[in-house]
Amino acid sequence: MRMISSALRYIADVIDSWNLPARVAPGGDWTVWLVQSSRRKDGKDPLEHRVDLLDYRLPKGGFNGSCNCEHFVFTLDPRVEESIETGVPLRCKHIRRVRGLVVDAVLEKEWETRNWRTKEKR
Repeated sequence: MRMISSALRYIADVIDSWNLPARVAPGGDWTVWLVQSSRRKDGKDPLEHRVDLLDYRLPKGGFNGSCNCEHFVFTLDPRVEESIETGVPLRCKHIRRVRGLVVDAVLEKEWETRNWRTKEKR
């Protein structure tokens, strides 16, 4: 279990090092993120949205996730229970962005591991 935890911490650290507008929430684990919105219609500074990847478990495995952005709260969240029954997730762009970052970081770690093995064999 400790090995998995360190790998997940590594994933969060990799994503943080990419200097993107997404980061692990303070005091949270790697499944809770703060994501900066891409724009605001009123021209003010972008908002920061809280994404929790472990919210709303899907029946065939995996999670829908949740976000506190207006689109998720007012449009998607009221329909999530229905989507859980069908197994089709309803995700806002912030949830999709974080899921993509996590996958990219996992692939980065896998590439480093394979590359390290290749160098060691030489």
